[in-house]
Amino acid sequence: MVEKKSKQSPLPKGARRRRKPVGASTGLAAVELQAAGPPGPVAELHHAIEQDDGKVLSMYREPYGGHWVVLAALPIELVEPTPYQRNISDTHVRKLEGVIGKIGRFLDPIIAVRIVKPDHAAKYWTPNGNHRLSAMRTLGAKSIIAIVVNDRNGPVCASFPVDESDQIMLVTDGGQLIRTPVRGIRVAGRNTQGVTIFRTGEAEKVVSVERVGDVGEDEVEGEGEA
Repeated sequence: MVEKKSKQSPLPKGARRRRKPVGASTGLAAVELQAAGPPGPVAELHHAIEQDDGKVLSMYREPYGGHWVVLAALPIELVEPTPYQRNISDTHVRKLEGVIGKIGRFLDPIIAVRIVKPDHAAKYWTPNGNHRLSAMRTLGAKSIIAIVVNDRNGPVCASFPVDESDQIMLVTDGGQLIRTPVRGIRVAGRNTQGVTIFRTGEAEKVVSVERVGDVGEDEVEGEGEA
């Protein structure tokens, strides 16, 4: 007798089915995150943070890719959002101010990248912490806790998950903008040097990356470099 396979119930319109976890474990075990001493560039970042009147709280390898990061307290006046970010939501900032003020704790570190610009007052850019930064400034905080990254390919501008149906939009400090579908980006392993999406000018840098979600076929056609 042939056993019938049960059909999966249809998802509501717009919902996506969750992916199943991979069968094999990956990354580092908890005891491996600080099993070795930090490499030279991370030690240099440690020194630079303390030269900026910050305080390094810990250095460790993040558990998925094994890349070194620095947990640090930074002077709040030295931190700014990356350029070309969308405007902050006043409603969201007010909610954060209320919650942080009510519990009397800041428990959600921002991501920060140290920048070297002699004519720039700020020394750290955050690609994802503008709302928390604004809330802490309004509350009168003197410092903010950040995970400061030191990437071998240069500073990390943004980090977020994407689906094949999404697009990403990149903006450079020279005003160049490109919007490209995720499905057109080559997938590479964690040990590679990354994937080139488009080439910037000699002194030009990508300063902002945004996800454009769930784009249809018609919208993908014709997008390109600006």
